[in-house]
Amino acid sequence: MAKTAPEPHAAFRLWLDALAFAAERHRDQRRKDAVASPYINHPIALACVLANEAGIVDAEVLAAALLHDTIEDTETTGDELRARFGERIAAIVEEVTDDKNLPKAERKRLQIVHAKELSHEAKLVKLADKTCNLRDMAVNPPADWPLTRRIEYFDWAKAVIDGLRGTNAVLEAMFDDAYSRKPAKGAVAGTVVTGVAGVDGCKAGWVVVARDRSGALSLGVHARASQVVAAVPDAVVAVDIPLGLVESGIREPDTLARKRLAGTRASSVFTAPTSAVLGTTTYAHARRLLGERGEQSISAQGYALVRSIRQWVDLLVADPTLMGRVYEVHPEVSFAEMQQGRGIAWSKKSPEGAAARRKLLAAHFGADALAALEAQPARGYARDDLYDALAALWSAERIRTGVARSLPAASSRAANGVPIAIWY
Repeated sequence: MAKTAPEPHAAFRLWLDALAFAAERHRDQRRKDAVASPYINHPIALACVLANEAGIVDAEVLAAALLHDTIEDTETTGDELRARFGERIAAIVEEVTDDKNLPKAERKRLQIVHAKELSHEAKLVKLADKTCNLRDMAVNPPADWPLTRRIEYFDWAKAVIDGLRGTNAVLEAMFDDAYSRKPAKGAVAGTVVTGVAGVDGCKAGWVVVARDRSGALSLGVHARASQVVAAVPDAVVAVDIPLGLVESGIREPDTLARKRLAGTRASSVFTAPTSAVLGTTTYAHARRLLGERGEQSISAQGYALVRSIRQWVDLLVADPTLMGRVYEVHPEVSFAEMQQGRGIAWSKKSPEGAAARRKLLAAHFGADALAALEAQPARGYARDDLYDALAALWSAERIRTGVARSLPAASSRAANGVPIAIWY
């Protein structure tokens, strides 16, 4: 099925045509996650995995990825695809299409049996498809799927991919990484373990919720940032605290976060202090310094963050390798992303706000796992601190799986090298 690559402008026309066709056919369909994401996100993710992560340049394979579910999940026919996109693209899509006249169990069995028989091009699409599905299953699983069903899906997907081994080493490694996020049946542990971690400031210092490589959740409380990092070695850590500071003015991430939360939780985004304030020892000292520099003063609430910020910044500057695994997040931005960019209207301290945040977290982490965390004695942290740490953990998982975004999209660095961005 090999074919000479088309000219660049022809490839772009093909992709746009395939994307427009897929978007129209999937227009009324939604994914099964808690926020019912638009279905078209899935075929777009496949094409991005193939092109941007695996370096696949075959224009027709990328077009087939965009179209891969049109026959199976819409009224589209193979003949219709042939007439519009040609024999090769239609054939790839047909190869990865299940026969929905068969029982679901039989369709799943046949995917395993027929995996080795697929063409090279169809194997590429199948690898990307299963990788994207596992990434979604780890971060945004179907809202009504119990843990056992999610685990079964991971294992079934691996059985399919094992029949495709030897197709593309890069794609297979990406699938293996996604499979490593398989949730575990184990109960919530009592100590913090490695993998990914969400961190929020609390009365006792820092509350940390982590998920290890088996999928088990754990909770811990630490007095200092250095203890947090030591407790989760090699984990991706998402912390609700400004990290990269500007020398003067207002940080772009704070401005963008307020715009993103406009009309709901914009007031929850505090203006981060400038880097000069980190060197002060008292609130009065900070106000005096800012006055001498002709800069806007800082609120007492804002200055209360300085000691906490200093803990993390000192760690990152002392060990720059930590900048590759410690990321700044904002829980309200994360909660908004969980529901397609819509900020939660109620304060986290209100009953309505707590219920709204809990519903989103239960949909992702599971009601039983969340209840187990809530049942642990809250020593030095409030319930909303726990929810914020879980929102940070949600973002940490997205960072680890490569689907997270940042404000701004292209982050800059502070004078000390720390990235200036809010991730979600």
